[in-house]
Amino acid sequence: MGKPRFFSAELEGEVVELRGEEAHHLAKVRRVKVGEEVELFDGAGQIIIGRVNKLEKGSAEIEVLEKVRKEPDRTEITVAVALAKGSRWDWLIEKCTELGAANIWPVLFERSVVKGSGAEGQLAKWNRRALEAAKQSGQVYLPEITQPRELEEVLKDTKNDYLGLVGTLNESAESILAVLNKADQAKQIVLLVGPEGGLTDEEQELATASGYEPVYLGENILRVETAAVGLLAAVKAWQDAR
Repeated sequence: MGKPRFFSAELEGEVVELRGEEAHHLAKVRRVKVGEEVELFDGAGQIIIGRVNKLEKGSAEIEVLEKVRKEPDRTEITVAVALAKGSRWDWLIEKCTELGAANIWPVLFERSVVKGSGAEGQLAKWNRRALEAAKQSGQVYLPEITQPRELEEVLKDTKNDYLGLVGTLNESAESILAVLNKADQAKQIVLLVGPEGGLTDEEQELATASGYEPVYLGENILRVETAAVGLLAAVKAWQDAR
């Protein structure tokens, strides 16, 4: 079993101090004692192995024993997906974080069930969900999660060298593997997943005009979160096999 993991945005110096929720989690939830070793990560590739030197109410002092830097994947993966309801969206964030998505972009489509009203205030909650998933899974990088945005705005928010994939039930579309084999020079792979009702013809044309290539998702109609996580897992498997 690995060392207990905790998050700290600042990992500079020879001693790191945890405060607030992370200190509480260390002392009261995980019940780590003085002298025990822990792992700290900053969500941006930096990892520290340290020893707990001091525990006080609301704080924990960690002596740095070892520093490790994990470089990001050469090609970052972005999941641009129709906003789903409640626990389904929480599950999507959790699984996308575990699989290593660099970005999660909630997208508002014409046929979206959730239209984004009230979702703007949920960003802090979504980030907490991602953090919990990263701590549990051993993920080093935290995804950047944006506010819900219209499709047209999302399509503009990509790197110069990117490969855009849009899921479809159209059997004439290429397989995901066939499309991914074109991605050798891509700095970013964007997975665009619409609502269960699918993209409108206008939205499909807009995505295609922006360079997105349709990929066949199979004959079954998938929930938003199933399609998004399935596509991401397929891309990660392809990426790890390169």
